[in-house]
Parts: sequence; C-alpha cells; structure tokens
Amino acid sequence: MRTCVVVVRELSSSFSRLCHYVDLTKSDLQQELNDIGTVITHLDDAATHSKSLKYVTRCFSTHLRYPRSFFVTALS
Repeated sequence: MRTCVVVVRELSSSFSRLCHYVDLTKSDLQQELNDIGTVITHLDDAATHSKSLKYVTRCFSTHLRYPRSFFVTALS
C-alpha cells in the first residue's frame, strides 16, 4: 500500500513538472509567433515601398528616353 502512495506522488510530481514545461514552451512559441508577425509586417512594408520605387523608376526612365512625351503625359 505504501508503494502505491509513493508511485502516485512521483507521478503527480512528474505530471506537474511536465505541465510547467508545456506552459514555458507555449509561452516561448507565442513570443516567437509575435516576432515572426513583426518581421512579416516589416517585409510587407518593404515590398510595398519597393513597388512604389519601381513605379517611380519607370517614370524617370520614360522621362530620360522620351523627355517630351513625359511632359505631355504628365500634363494631360
């Protein structure tokens, strides 16, 4: 009977430690997800900015190749 009590205590202690490790891991993973979300937001912002710069570059390129057509297009 005494052995059974000891086994139950050990199992209870092990289960408690495992639950604690699960909570720590869950917290770490949540922080990593938040960090990844921040990185994704920065990358999306950079991609949007890059598309804007690409458009401006095309406009300047057109202006350099055909200066008169650029002003006619810009004024119309």
